[in-house]
Parts: sequence; C-alpha cells; structure tokens
Amino acid sequence: MNSSLHERLKPVATLLDTLLPIARMHAVAALDAMHATPTKNKDIYARCLRTALRELLLDSDLPQYGWVVVDKSNSLHLFDQKAGLTIRFLKAFDKEGSIPPAGSNNARRRAWSQTSLFDQHDDTDDRPQSLWGIELVCTWVEDDEQITCRVLQPISTGQWPDRAEAKTIMTLSHAVERTDFDDISFNGTESNAHGTVEEERLSIRTSPQQTQTRSKAQ
Repeated sequence: MNSSLHERLKPVATLLDTLLPIARMHAVAALDAMHATPTKNKDIYARCLRTALRELLLDSDLPQYGWVVVDKSNSLHLFDQKAGLTIRFLKAFDKEGSIPPAGSNNARRRAWSQTSLFDQHDDTDDRPQSLWGIELVCTWVEDDEQITCRVLQPISTGQWPDRAEAKTIMTLSHAVERTDFDDISFNGTESNAHGTVEEERLSIRTSPQQTQTRSKAQ
C-alpha cells in the first residue's frame, strides 16, 4: 500500500484526535437530557455521537487539507477532493470493530465489493497508486476504558448474520478518561480486520496550535 493513502489520512486522524472526545461528551450530554444512557440506548447514542462529530467536522479546518463533509444530514461521509477518497462513519458491527454486511443497499453493495488496495500494489511500479473512487469505512466501538476507531476497506458484501470482509488500514485507540489518542497506527501489510499484522507506527500528537477548530460562538 503506497504512502499517499497514509498522507491523505493523516489530517483526518489528527482531527479525530481532537474532536472525537468532544463529540463523545456532547453525545453523552444529549442522552442525559433524554434520561438515556450509552449502554442502555446504544442506537440513539451512536446517532448522537455521529451527529456531534459531523457538526464539529463541519466547523473545523478540514477543508484546508482537501477534505469536505458530504452534504447528507442523516449520515457522516468525508470526501477527499484531492485524491477522490471517501470515508463513511458507521457504528461497528461487533466488538471487534467489524463492518456490517452491505444488505440490499445498492450504494453499499458497490462500495463493499472493491478490489483490495493491497492486491493492487505492484512492487515493480513506482508510480503513485490512484485512490480515486476508493471507499473506506470508519467504525467505532466503545467499552468502559476506551473508544476505538478503525478505518477499513470493505472487500466483500457479507451476509447477515456474518460481518463483511475488510482490510484494516488504520486504528485509533482513545482512552475514555483522557483527552488524547493512546495510539495511531497504519497497517503496512495485507491483513484482515481481525488478524495479527505488522504495523507501520505513526505517532500523531496534536497541540492547539496544530489543529484548531472554529467555534460558531466566536
């Protein structure tokens, strides 16, 4: 997998580092106002978290990196205008952070049936690999200690009750008690979403000067 994918995902990872804890706080507060909890009302919590993250990304510096939030108020999709890459955010199918099966949705079935980025690589070809039209999925799963996001490339539609097959591109683990990601890593070899892989480690630490979000209150 070429380095251009890593470079295009870095600003998204950096913004998630800053914004995901805030989005979680907003989502928990919204549930509290409804006298609900994340553990007992998981679907509502997932929608609140995704909505809060969407609003924060819309008000962030994401466009300066070439990324935009797609205009779909009932979902969260990011589009890379420079490379043609798409990321959609979905609640994880299971506690391992898997992608749900595509179901009967035609758009999902097309996106879930891609050739693996790993399979497209040719070691004898030094030209940058095109990312145009590639669709990735960012899933999240949360327990008492941390929330983990995984950016994956789906490569099969899957069939209920089984998950869709996917390749893990990037993993971000955030401790619920703290305000920064414990670890951000890119997968450097072919793997599925559940296998043990060699990883290219990428450490990203965000300071207020590096990533700023614009408040609507200003």
